[in-house]
Amino acid sequence: MNIHSLIPLLATIAYIPLLIILYSNRPWQRQKWIFALFLLSMMAWSFGDVLFRSDFFLNEKLYIAKGVMCIFFFAVTQLHYFLLSNY
Repeated sequence: MNIHSLIPLLATIAYIPLLIILYSNRPWQRQKWIFALFLLSMMAWSFGDVLFRSDFFLNEKLYIAKGVMCIFFFAVTQLHYFLLSNY
């Protein structure tokens, strides 16, 4: 693991308390569902970025990059819906 994979790893870890706080607040409204999907997609994107930038799975870098790009487009879509729900 190198220094370039440390920042996405810290971002992945930073999303966990946000999900716990979001889960503990009830009742869930539509905005909270959209925010939860946004957090989950950002966690998946950050974790995929950690896998891509690390020294693990050297033979599967192409597949990881394709997966990270798909998750990135899902995260951008969730960001769009999250911003629309707050306006």
